[in-house]
Amino acid sequence: MIFMATVLTAPPNGFAGDWQISLKTPGGALPFKLSIAFDNQKPIAQVFNGAECIDVDVQSINDHVLRLDIAHYDSRLQLELADNGTLLTGHWEKRRSKSDVAVLEAHGVRIVAAEVDAPDEFIGRWQVQFTDEESPAVGIFQKVEENYVAGTFLTTTGDYRYLFGFVRNGQLKLSCFDGAHAFLFTAQLDQTGNLQGEFWSGNWYHDTWEAKRDANASLPSGFEEVHIVQPNNLSSLRFPDLDGKPTDLAQLFSGGSAAVVEIFGSWCPNCHDEAALLTELHEAYNQRGLRVIGLAFELTGNFERDAKQVKRYVERFNVSYPVLIAGLSDKQKASEQLPMLDRIRSFPTTLFVDQSGTVRAVYSGFSGPATGDAHTKLKQQFIDIIERLIMDGGNSAPRG
Repeated sequence: MIFMATVLTAPPNGFAGDWQISLKTPGGALPFKLSIAFDNQKPIAQVFNGAECIDVDVQSINDHVLRLDIAHYDSRLQLELADNGTLLTGHWEKRRSKSDVAVLEAHGVRIVAAEVDAPDEFIGRWQVQFTDEESPAVGIFQKVEENYVAGTFLTTTGDYRYLFGFVRNGQLKLSCFDGAHAFLFTAQLDQTGNLQGEFWSGNWYHDTWEAKRDANASLPSGFEEVHIVQPNNLSSLRFPDLDGKPTDLAQLFSGGSAAVVEIFGSWCPNCHDEAALLTELHEAYNQRGLRVIGLAFELTGNFERDAKQVKRYVERFNVSYPVLIAGLSDKQKASEQLPMLDRIRSFPTTLFVDQSGTVRAVYSGFSGPATGDAHTKLKQQFIDIIERLIMDGGNSAPRG
């Protein structure tokens, strides 16, 4: 839980306790909760975005400096005790491409509860339009823990995961930090009752948005965003595995009655959300002939580095299905690798494949657990398609 905070006297054990960390962005402070505890002298660090709790590796800690490693996103947070141990100062850094490492200044204070305004005017479902996006979005905001707000935005390319915040002086403020994302949303009601908002991603991206209250707000189906344009057999494709060995997809499809192929990147939190589901589905349906395969499109093009990151992704979710390195994290390049599709417009994109290796359905984007009912519905749609492919041997084209 994130509260607005003030400075308290530090306890004797230095870093131990709950801190509100604020990353400095052009749109203002981006807050999240960091909890530090000790178990038999072993430090334990956790990041919170409302209901989401993320375990973070403590790379090193001493009396003055704490270094946290969010390795699965190639991301690090360094904090130093200041002002007699009552404040934290430091920075967060994250690799964004082969040559670009983003750095944001960070500050921390100990958490205490603070009064916030009732958020009732902001609570509900909203039809949203981001200025830079052609497709619509849906905002869902709910009141939690007295007067705090939790929610997310659903878009045609994925959701904005777990957002948490408050309303004060008529302004809604929501944020998310998970080691990859550093999101900050603000919004105010205009005279017509609509929302006028701004969005910052770290210190590298800014957009504006507006929203109209709509209990029936919805998105186009993710099954209709990408189209199959050629009868190419996916089995003909070949990519290196995580040890660099060229691998034919035909080999991985062998003996199966259906397959799910995830187009993903280890840098993508929505892809991590989908990996948890695909691991579950692989365990449930592998004995019935389901093959699950991951095709990774990574940040740098350096095979050793990219494979290392994907191995961290595999380890994080205990992935037992094969994963290959397919290329760079560029939608155009990914589209060129998969000519049976008109385009790749989102990471992740999920292909449902029959026993001959032919793509029968495509889902673009992913609604993760932060979306609630939308995630439950999508999971069931995936299950229904898998069941039909296994049972009919690919004789019909399943739809979502």
